[in-house]
Amino acid sequence: MAPPGLLGLLVGIVVAIAVGIVALIALGLVLVIAGVHLFSVHETHVITLLSGGASLLTFAGVAVWWVTKSLFMRPRPSGRRLGAGGAVMAMGVGCIVAGTAYVYRSALASAPENERLPAVSGVVRVGSILRGDPGRWEPSDVKLSYRWKRCDHSSRRCRPILGARRRTYRLRLTDAGARLQFAVVGRNDAGKTVVISEATGLVRR
Repeated sequence: MAPPGLLGLLVGIVVAIAVGIVALIALGLVLVIAGVHLFSVHETHVITLLSGGASLLTFAGVAVWWVTKSLFMRPRPSGRRLGAGGAVMAMGVGCIVAGTAYVYRSALASAPENERLPAVSGVVRVGSILRGDPGRWEPSDVKLSYRWKRCDHSSRRCRPILGARRRTYRLRLTDAGARLQFAVVGRNDAGKTVVISEATGLVRR
């Protein structure tokens, strides 16, 4: 038969896991009702959420065991010891809850939305500089990155140009006879969105 202390710890962990599963299911239903597509949430959020949930369950299990042991052990621990242990557990649970709440807040944030497509300006001739306009994006926390692509004359087959990651691009001899596109990627905590400009005219020598 397991020692009373170990048995209390096991019971505490089991109870904590059961309560945690119910809580996670309830939070998942709230997110679904709020319109969040759980399977589209960034993988970092999922990993952080699972880690926070596991830590919270562990803290809860230890807390249940600690309270049970404190109530039934003889002689009972001093008030100072009880207060110190309770303060440490409260701080740990508070940190985990705060981190988990941040993850859920990020999951509820709006994914980047492009309200005006990117555009390219400039003379389409070898040696000239093209300028890409990223368009208009919402919400305000969107971080943008850029990529130029070289396409065939029909614009059906396009490949990224190595090293072309700025808003400006100087046309090279290898671009002659091709068309170019300006791709913009918008990222925030809720995900990412990729939009591409219309292709330029054929690059002249």
